[in-house]
Amino acid sequence: MTIINSLFMAVALLAIAGIVAGSIFLATQRFIYKFTTANFLVSVNKIMILTFVIPFFWILGELDHSNEVFMEYDPVVLVQEGSMKAFLYEIREAGNLANVISIAWFIGVILYLLLQAALYYRFSRDVWAKRLEIKSDLWQSTFQSCTAQMKMDHNKIGLYSAPIISQPCTVGVWKKNILISEGLLQKLTESEINIILSHELTHIRKNHVALKVLMFVLSSLNWFNPVLHMLKNSLNEWIEISCDEELTVAANGKNRESYANVLVKLSANAAEQCKFGKINAITYFGTKKSINLLKKRIVGIMKKEQNPDKVAKIITIAGTICAVALGTIIAKEMDYAVNAAFSNHVAVFDESEITFEEVTAIDEGYEYTDFDENLFEKQVAGINERNLSISYEIVYMDNSSEMLVEPMMTEMCDHPMEKVNVAEHTKNTDGSCVVLMHEGLYCKECETIILGGMIYTSSMVSCVH
Repeated sequence: MTIINSLFMAVALLAIAGIVAGSIFLATQRFIYKFTTANFLVSVNKIMILTFVIPFFWILGELDHSNEVFMEYDPVVLVQEGSMKAFLYEIREAGNLANVISIAWFIGVILYLLLQAALYYRFSRDVWAKRLEIKSDLWQSTFQSCTAQMKMDHNKIGLYSAPIISQPCTVGVWKKNILISEGLLQKLTESEINIILSHELTHIRKNHVALKVLMFVLSSLNWFNPVLHMLKNSLNEWIEISCDEELTVAANGKNRESYANVLVKLSANAAEQCKFGKINAITYFGTKKSINLLKKRIVGIMKKEQNPDKVAKIITIAGTICAVALGTIIAKEMDYAVNAAFSNHVAVFDESEITFEEVTAIDEGYEYTDFDENLFEKQVAGINERNLSISYEIVYMDNSSEMLVEPMMTEMCDHPMEKVNVAEHTKNTDGSCVVLMHEGLYCKECETIILGGMIYTSSMVSCVH
């Protein structure tokens, strides 16, 4: 359960970073397209999606050592008795909501994967299993001509017809195949076939199917995140437009119009299949959303100026870096809040039970507090590895003190042990600090420390230690 909980919190922090960066891109992509190209936007879109994958905020956590703190200690939450915050944490603890939310997320991942598996099974049953190799001389000669022009081996790419599908599509990560609707085989001219096959071969050359598989895996982890799904849909659109763009960049107005007419013809074929109630397993033209994509593709094809503005590209790249940096910083600032909200190990304290000490920059020392040695509990977890964000200080009965340099030990020794206090000082990333004062026994001869119970806890908004 701890592993699932940790994975969910990591995905949640990545989602925060991705939502910030991705929302900025989604809001500005149409404006950027006016001065750049669809292929450039595909690259920017990929970078935005990477913010859901690469935990840049973790690097910041390594620099300020907060990652070590979260791994070794439970988040501390202070509440006021009778407050809404206290009430929510009571419900959280009573219902074990942290584990419930993590399990719900994990179940969502499984259900998403099962749904996609069911869709793939349906595709295999209704389309892939019924495919037939296209042996038409016109299709084969045009296919070989297109592959030769793109310097691709036509023997490594399958060309098939399939029922039900309403438009050409490319399938396969390892073995690439192009599927053509059976209803299109006798309806297209040689030039139209050339346009369609060139478009699908561009998908194959750029490994777009493999990219979609990676997006599917990422979507399963972020099934709850609408921004990622919007970025995924946006990426698919820019991929289609970029393929059109690449094939028409050097074309004249008449050839671009012919290319656009092919898309309209494919749309009409899809509408005809819908009219007769056939299943559209893979199509871009059956819904309002698909029609909108058709319009965007035609606008892109007829775009007169397809040469990107270098200044606009530089500004966009700089903006992309700033957007990713902003998302990373916000995710880093939210790491404590996310851990406090979703971790299944949270220490909740009533503020009235906490002693807050007024410590000045001049008086940074600690006073010794006596304790009952007979009630001393010896088996308390010690520190086996040094954490740079946490320091330990021994406080003797005469109020003198000394810092502990080496890691503490928890084994008893045979020498007489002196009663001491041990101050555990944790400096937080926001500049505040928390001091946990422990009971302790100390052997100077073998430098053995035994930690006992907690004497008091103090905290400061601005650390002066």
